[in-house]
Amino acid sequence: MVINSVRTMHEVLDRGPVRGLGEAQDIDGQDGQTSPTDRCHCDNLPPEVLAQILELVVVSTWKDGSCSAPNTAQTSTFPIGGSGGAEIVSAEACGGQKIVYPKLFLVVCKRWCAISLGTPSLWSYLWIRDDSTLDNISMFLKRSSRLPLSIKFDYLSKKTRLDDLEVMCEDKKLSERRRLLYLNNGLKPPLGVFYEDRTALTRFNKALSLVAQHFERWSRFHLTAVQLRYIHHTASMVSNLGKNCRSQLLEYGLQLKLRDASDIDFDLALETKESCSDNPMPFLRKLTFSRDCVPAVLSFVSESHPSIQETFPVLRELEVHHLRGRMLSNFLKTLGGIPQLRILRLCHSRGNKEKPIQGISIPFVVLHALEELTITDSDRSTLTRLFNVISAPNVESLFIMRTGICDLFADVARRHSLFVSVQKLTLKGVWLRSKLRLQGIDSLFSAMPEVTTIHLDSAPGIVLKPLTGSRLAAMDQDTDTENQLLSNSLLLPKLTEISLSACDGNEIVSVVSGRRELGVPVKTLRINKSSILSGVVSYEHWETLHSQVEKLSWFEEDRDARSD
Repeated sequence: MVINSVRTMHEVLDRGPVRGLGEAQDIDGQDGQTSPTDRCHCDNLPPEVLAQILELVVVSTWKDGSCSAPNTAQTSTFPIGGSGGAEIVSAEACGGQKIVYPKLFLVVCKRWCAISLGTPSLWSYLWIRDDSTLDNISMFLKRSSRLPLSIKFDYLSKKTRLDDLEVMCEDKKLSERRRLLYLNNGLKPPLGVFYEDRTALTRFNKALSLVAQHFERWSRFHLTAVQLRYIHHTASMVSNLGKNCRSQLLEYGLQLKLRDASDIDFDLALETKESCSDNPMPFLRKLTFSRDCVPAVLSFVSESHPSIQETFPVLRELEVHHLRGRMLSNFLKTLGGIPQLRILRLCHSRGNKEKPIQGISIPFVVLHALEELTITDSDRSTLTRLFNVISAPNVESLFIMRTGICDLFADVARRHSLFVSVQKLTLKGVWLRSKLRLQGIDSLFSAMPEVTTIHLDSAPGIVLKPLTGSRLAAMDQDTDTENQLLSNSLLLPKLTEISLSACDGNEIVSVVSGRRELGVPVKTLRINKSSILSGVVSYEHWETLHSQVEKLSWFEEDRDARSD
């Protein structure tokens, strides 16, 4: 009954979004005095059940910004036309029409309005953006009573270009040192210079000061900003607040999101880097930080790690952005002080001029508890540094996205059993530079005999061949890989679920048929919706596949993709 009620509720919300959204936006600071309708289709639900369902919607929106998604019945049917199902609307895509849960609930009907106003937990999830008003923030803080707060700051306002005359004058002052800052961040120096929107900075400071008054209630706090000034200011404030009040944070994140050269703050980049946290966070389970805000205990190598355990005694999930070279290596070595770490994500990392892998030395750190490892938007030398420092023998989920894999690394992964326990593998935007890329993928898959689920994205046809289940015979390095004969030894023997993007329908059929012939059939197959709408996967392909797998469905790339 609850599941059906959730679907009905989404239908109610989706029928009149324009009217409801407009009215909801008008009630900022008015304590919900609206003129809602008298009835809806969820009248038969007990108040406590409806309150729980509404909270599930609020939590989901706070986490990923999605207001609706296609259901199982839709994704199991071949999509025809432009949409083929419910649209997925993100907060960023909505532009000015931001998702305003739970305020939208107030205009559905009088019953929903009363329940929403009487449920403080609905108002304990704050999503603060560039255009959020102080009145709106205050309203959420008031209605959430004394409950723990989950706060998300998204400040993505850009800097503004100076006029031509100022640009000409300022360009002469642009020192070589500042130009190097751009190059070190992998960005080209701009033609002009940019200044900061002081109005946006003032709004940010006021909003942060307002929620800082409730620091003792903070349960989750995540800041994503394109300007380094916001990151430093927040880190400093949280550090000062933590000296006077014991942190109750379960999640804490400060993420710098560089989009182009104008996002770099010259003056702050030259200053001493601010520490993400100098105070103990005894309850913290998830931590996210960027290069310019590294926690002090994770920025240097020590013979022992008592300070790390004192600062983050229960840390389980760690996400790091924009680490490079020696800083990356030193950070990896400090992870020995977090033996309980289960999830590690490295994003936009650069190993710089690390020598190619020639062999695996004795790892500096062994993370026995690590279950999930993600490497995204990084260079192939990042993999070299990572596995020359860390051993993670029990990793079950491995995600490598938009990161080059050298052929030698794939071979080393097999010979040294780096991924022997991996069950879930995702390769998105991954490439091998050598002509022997088929052999490289074969070596990589051979290193993962326990894989049950795999996702491949933007894979050329040759990468799909190993998925048929056959392994390559021993090959001479000088032999043309394309003409190698396949042996009968089984590859990925436990694979039952496959997810594919940008793959040809004929190749997908070949993979599914090949595994059936070897006695290891694919049970679940998921295909990217765009591949179907573009005609790469036809209706005939869909029908053929439908008869060969137990479960066939399509998925939306934007929803399933792991963002950085």
